[in-house]
Amino acid sequence: MRRLVLALLMLPATAFAEDWQRLDGPAITGALTSRVVIYPEGVAQDFLADGRTIKAGGRGRWEVRDNRYCVRWPPFEIWECATVEIRGIDLRFVTEGGEVTVVRYGDL
Repeated sequence: MRRLVLALLMLPATAFAEDWQRLDGPAITGALTSRVVIYPEGVAQDFLADGRTIKAGGRGRWEVRDNRYCVRWPPFEIWECATVEIRGIDLRFVTEGGEVTVVRYGDL
């Protein structure tokens, strides 16, 4: 038993840290549908089940494409997409360009 305790103490602290888990399409849908997330600056974004989204008074559309979260904010017709990762109550959006945004569930 003593050897086990010593072995565990020698493991790096990161071995015990909860890692980000990348979500696939169905998991992204489940993670966002009918949920609210809060951005670091305190702005909330609602993800409605019918594909509408509301953020800071702006209204857009969201959907899942190719295992990525995609959003379009009028008047722009361009869809912006990002992979989605989860760690506890936090979500992380990572764009193709490498921009990272971490949000937290606000409806818990």
